[in-house]
Amino acid sequence: MAELKRKQYMYNFTTGGWNTIWAKTKRGAIRNARNEWKKQGSKLEVDVNTFRVVSSEQVDVMLMMTR
Repeated sequence: MAELKRKQYMYNFTTGGWNTIWAKTKRGAIRNARNEWKKQGSKLEVDVNTFRVVSSEQVDVMLMMTR
């Protein structure tokens, strides 16, 4: 059985804004993102309906748009 490769997922917050996280599955990405923000004591809520796989180029475009 082949091992799953990690992919980069982009997601939004319910109050606006976005971030990325690396994971093997969408379910894992959602779990990791929620845990990461909770661990930091943040009040930001991850919008689980917005997770999508993205390429490095897509992330670069988003970064250019936010400058």
